[in-house]
Amino acid sequence: PTNFQSFPAYNMALNWDATAVCAYTGSAAGTYKVIQDDWQDRTPGDLVTVTDAGNNQIDLSAVWPNPAYGTSINPLLVDIDPETGAATVPNVEFGDYGTYIASSLSGSGFVFSCTGTITLTIEIDASGYGNQGAKKLILQKQ
Repeated sequence: PTNFQSFPAYNMALNWDATAVCAYTGSAAGTYKVIQDDWQDRTPGDLVTVTDAGNNQIDLSAVWPNPAYGTSINPLLVDIDPETGAATVPNVEFGDYGTYIASSLSGSGFVFSCTGTITLTIEIDASGYGNQGAKKLILQKQ
């Protein structure tokens, strides 16, 4: 109910997440350390390259697919809102893994120039194997 505070024994713990944002500077190119990769193309600690792809875009084609497992088909682009650092990943077939084609179905997160952090959650489809679910990718600029 909405009247929790009126209960005689009101003792409730609440928690919430907050994200402090910083404006995108227009470039996030560089070498990044993989902090988390739920798609498991990369191991935490791996160093990867992120390139700029145009106005408020970065390209993760050198991150996914890992050349040890597949080849890039189309650029895996991330669109960034320059005011907030909010990021979206459009639907694209990005990797040929030999037995299947990997596609991003959708994705969102943040690219923060001020901290050098890229945090994305991308829903992946593997042709023939179906939806693989939402996979988190966290990169930290070196």
